Amino acid sequence: MQIIKQKQMAVLMIGLVMLASISAVHAQSFAVTKTKILNGIDKVIAKLNDLEAKIQSISGLSQETKDLTISNLEDLEAALLLYKEDVEAAATTAELQAANQEIKQYLIDNKDVYKENVQMIVEDLSEYALVKAKELEAKIDQALTVLKITCPEQKSTIEEVETQLNQLKAESQQLAEAYEAGDTAAMKSEMQQMAQLSKDIAANLNEIYSACF
Repeated sequence: MQIIKQKQMAVLMIGLVMLASISAVHAQSFAVTKTKILNGIDKVIAKLNDLEAKIQSISGLSQETKDLTISNLEDLEAALLLYKEDVEAAATTAELQAANQEIKQYLIDNKDVYKENVQMIVEDLSEYALVKAKELEAKIDQALTVLKITCPEQKSTIEEVETQLNQLKAESQQLAEAYEAGDTAAMKSEMQQMAQLSKDIAANLNEIYSACF
């Protein structure tokens, strides 16, 4: 399952802050400083576009969350393009510093928006994961009922799947509790563990089917 990590958004924000601080390095020539800032802006915009595409591709997100998050990222991109215009037009270090101050203030004013977007994304994915987990649990229960009759020689692996299924149910309950508490870190952790358990269960079931059928 794809999860938009808060670290991804943080990397973008840190990159922007560092970008907006380049002109403070007085040892660099004005032309070199401008070039570094402009190149940095282009790189951040490229990362924003990649992030927008990733968000759009996640099936577990509601369209409302996708639209809102992408809209906010597009607002950031628009602010960066204006920043780029100001940098390109700057003729002095003072003008560069003024442009940098504007983008820094934009980031300060909007930092909570991006944190809220990450929260929304994780909550959406948690809801989706809980629904899918219930569906998967029911299918595994049914499969185990049949396999106990048709593949008794795979008793140890069947028992392992039963243990994993119980773990999946426990993780699902913990995810539900984390969702109710609004604990983003716990939700992400539980979803990652559930995803791994699902893979492990699938591998064991494939082993049983291969041996018996």
